[in-house]
Amino acid sequence: MDRVGQLLARPLTFQTNTGKFRVGTATDRLEEGLVRQILRGEVMKESVVYQGIKAEGIEEGLRRGRQEGRQEGECALIMRLLSHKFGVMSPVFQRQIEGLDLPQLDALGEALLTFEALTDLEAWLAKHSQVE
Repeated sequence: MDRVGQLLARPLTFQTNTGKFRVGTATDRLEEGLVRQILRGEVMKESVVYQGIKAEGIEEGLRRGRQEGRQEGECALIMRLLSHKFGVMSPVFQRQIEGLDLPQLDALGEALLTFEALTDLEAWLAKHSQVE
């Protein structure tokens, strides 16, 4: 048996403040209910593995939230600027602009400074938008 196989065949042991638990080998399939029964909620939450997974999930959620917030903010600003320049935007234009990603919104934000008519916006969206 190679080194990886030997490691996978070892019993998994968890050390917590309340004791040590032997769960099985890494190749065993453990059902969620069994793991919860063995580790009980609070004990599991104290584990380094659980805390690591939780921290990764929180960081990923924060990253996505910041990105979505920035995208929504840029979209709202562009819509206000276009509405100020050309009047109320049609729902078609709104959907196309809302479908743009951050780099596209940045590019549109710069391009709209040179737009003289709605046809300029229409042409820009036709060239850069993936949403119809």
